[in-house]
Amino acid sequence: FFFSSRRRHTRYGTVTGVQTCALPIYRSKYGAGSWSVTPWSSLMTSTPAATRPADPAPARVDYSAMNAGNRAFQQQAWLEATEAYQGMPAPDDDMSEYGRAYLEAKVRQGTAHINRSEFGRALEIFEEVVELEEPGADAFLRLAQAQCAVGRVEEGRGTLASLGRARNRMTPEEQSNVSAMIAYQRGVCTQSEFDRAQTTRERVRYGAQATQELNAFIEGARAMSPVPPEVYNAVQDAERRVADIQRRIAGGR
Repeated sequence: FFFSSRRRHTRYGTVTGVQTCALPIYRSKYGAGSWSVTPWSSLMTSTPAATRPADPAPARVDYSAMNAGNRAFQQQAWLEATEAYQGMPAPDDDMSEYGRAYLEAKVRQGTAHINRSEFGRALEIFEEVVELEEPGADAFLRLAQAQCAVGRVEEGRGTLASLGRARNRMTPEEQSNVSAMIAYQRGVCTQSEFDRAQTTRERVRYGAQATQELNAFIEGARAMSPVPPEVYNAVQDAERRVADIQRRIAGGR
């Protein structure tokens, strides 16, 4: 729905922590196929069907690794999921049926690495994903999370800002959902700075900022009607993060 194909999106920051909620993947309204018209000149000179060689049958795509990864992901077996997804063959056409399934599976693969706190590997995967045709909002949200988690906070915030500017190309419902998830990821990104803080002053500063951002997200999300499942899951996670930050500041750790 935004960002042209094969174009490297400006890299930005990421966040720490485990987030298991699945975010929506927005697709092209045109689907996987395209309309083609045979030129009139070609029709006039084409070989009669009776004598023309039959077109070769399309090659079968091997979904076994993808299906194994999806099953493991659904069971929250993160290591098994990452290993299975690693065996997926890359698509010849990003907009084919397999190509769209591959994109979604790659997002789940990167998310599984995040859930194992393997943020460097997650970052590599999401940088690959955003190079695919129409990667969708989820890929950029996750890219920002991974960027912040490895310390590239300014890049992560830039990714979120770019996604925010692309909201005018979405439906009103998508805009609402993505806006909420951007707010959530901003708070998670700031929490990553809290986690890396070396001085008491830095910890208090980033802890207070992360708490404020996460609470603002929670308040805004609860005002949504209905609350989408991915936003509801993010609210539950944000509440745990706020409690953890407050506990660590009070305990001096």
